[in-house]
Amino acid sequence: MLTVICPSCGEEAPDGAKWCEACGQDLNAEPAPACVNCGEREVGAEGYCLSCGHKQPEERDHQTFGDRSVVAVTDRGRRHRHNEDAVAIAQTTGGSAVLVVCDGVSTTAGSAEASLRAAAAARDLLVAGIEAGEGADVDAPPDLSQLLTRATEAAQTEAAASVGDPTDDDADGPVSVMADRAHRHDDGGPPSSTFVAVVATPTEDGVELSTAWVGDSRAYWVGDDPQRLTPVDHELGGSLIRWLGADSIDPTPDIGSTRVTGQGWVVVCSDGLWRYAAEVGELAEVVRRLSEDGASGTALAAALVDHANEAGGHDNITVALWSNRSDWATETS
Repeated sequence: MLTVICPSCGEEAPDGAKWCEACGQDLNAEPAPACVNCGEREVGAEGYCLSCGHKQPEERDHQTFGDRSVVAVTDRGRRHRHNEDAVAIAQTTGGSAVLVVCDGVSTTAGSAEASLRAAAAARDLLVAGIEAGEGADVDAPPDLSQLLTRATEAAQTEAAASVGDPTDDDADGPVSVMADRAHRHDDGGPPSSTFVAVVATPTEDGVELSTAWVGDSRAYWVGDDPQRLTPVDHELGGSLIRWLGADSIDPTPDIGSTRVTGQGWVVVCSDGLWRYAAEVGELAEVVRRLSEDGASGTALAAALVDHANEAGGHDNITVALWSNRSDWATETS
């Protein structure tokens, strides 16, 4: 008599049986994922293995994205239980790259949702606005300053609409970057996030870079003349003074625009990366060293995340990259 093996408990069942008599497993269903630590299939609804207690990886613990020449990697880091960072990237039909990074404030419950919604909303508005301008029968390109302001407003709307329950065991507790003393997010509060967006538009001899930011996430140009595209962090004494969210005092973005020549990389990142290479020259040296070691495309983004984790991984780590270099790999994930 033919038998089948239950994918959940390993017991035998008659061929053609729909349910395992031992554990009730649907024999036609996909097998439940096994614990990454002990191999057992007993993983509870909260994500912990019922055999060894190991917490299973969450989808956002480590993610890789690629859209032609723009790529990104986001990672939980080594010390936080959740990844509240989010990234959204795109390349328009006309060749402009859009890179958005949002760092959810980990001391407020629900910030993972706030950062995700904010990043996607800003990316989508920027792409739609740029492509509308690219498709218009006019000589003037879209006003990127106005478009970035609108994208930040869209991100703020989404972040403010996010819901967090301060009684949930979701926040990671006090970290080095918190809201100002007048409204400390470690006392509980609505979901909050930082924000940075860059539009990179290739030119005949370089790149036009337009940037908007709120908070302490950063953007850099790494080329012959490395530059920090977000010259001021919106923080004071290690505490955020500007952020996105329902309790934001001032979500108005700073806007910057610069034209660079030659080839290089746009690096947009959360503080989980830049705090291990804060100076422009230091970050540029890390990028160049990793590139010389052969990393390109998503491999370079992953190598930068590894650099931060090897240095301590104190926070969530997110990096988005675009390059006009001739040796830039364009693989997607």
